Amino acid sequence: MKTQGEFMDLKKLKDFLAKHKIEEVLLGKIKNEWQQQSGHKNKQKNPKEAEEAENKLAELNEIQNQVFINKLKSEVENIQREVKRIEDEIKRKENEKSKSSQHSGNKSSLSEYVSNESSKQSSSSGKILSVPDLPQLPQIGKLYQLNSQPYLAIEFWEQYNQGKKEADRLKAKLCAIKN
Repeated sequence: MKTQGEFMDLKKLKDFLAKHKIEEVLLGKIKNEWQQQSGHKNKQKNPKEAEEAENKLAELNEIQNQVFINKLKSEVENIQREVKRIEDEIKRKENEKSKSSQHSGNKSSLSEYVSNESSKQSSSSGKILSVPDLPQLPQIGKLYQLNSQPYLAIEFWEQYNQGKKEADRLKAKLCAIKN
C-alpha cells in the first residue's frame, strides 16, 4: 500500500520525465549519458552542456532519494505494525496460558504421566510412566553381557588405554575380540 508521500514522489518523477521528454524505460540510459556529459573531460570542452547535465542529475537524484526514503519509511511502518501484531498475539497467548494454568492448579499436563521419586504423587491413577534404566553405550568397542556381567570388547591394541577407561566407567571387564 503506497503512502501519500510515495504518490507525491512518483508524481514528481513523472513530472520530471515529462519536463525533459524522457520515457521511463530509458531513464537509466539517459542518466548514464548525463553522467558522461557532466564529467571532467566534457566540462572543459562544453561547460554549458556539462552544467545542464549536472543540474538534471542533481534534480533526478533528489527525487530518487526521496522515493527511496519514503519506501524505507513505508517498510519500517509495515514492520512496526507486524511487530505490534506479533506482540499482541504473544500477550494473548500468555494470557491464555496463565488462565489455563490457573484452572489446572499450576500443574503441567505431563505431571500426571511422569513418575518423579522426589514428588510424592500417588500412583493410583494408573497413568504413571517411568523412565527405564538403560545401560550406557561405550565410546569404543562393543558391549556384551554374559551371566549379568558386562564385557567391553576391543579389536586393536591401540584401543587398550581408552578401552580400559570405558570398561571402568561401564563397570565392565575388558576383553578382546578374537580375529
